[in-house]
Amino acid sequence: MTLDTVAQLLVLLAVVDVVVTVFLVLKARENHEPALGERAIVSVILTIAAVLMAALSAAYLVDVELPSPVGTVLLVAGVTLISAPQLIWAALYWRGTFR
Repeated sequence: MTLDTVAQLLVLLAVVDVVVTVFLVLKARENHEPALGERAIVSVILTIAAVLMAALSAAYLVDVELPSPVGTVLLVAGVTLISAPQLIWAALYWRGTFR
């Protein structure tokens, strides 16, 4: 599998991720189920991270050379967003306010 193929798959996966996230958010608003609402929020956070990674892949595919700070910021933001839900839940648990 070439790097181009991997980059194309990442972009495609991000598009699918956005569609599924919109579906989850709509269903969470429709059903008022707390667990589904929580999953929808996490899905939005992770989708933003997926879109950031897809942006890097898209830049590679169209031969755009991003300045190093831009690529670094996108990667750091993506990894931070991926970690955010677990960090928030852990902080709530440690404070004794986890529900």
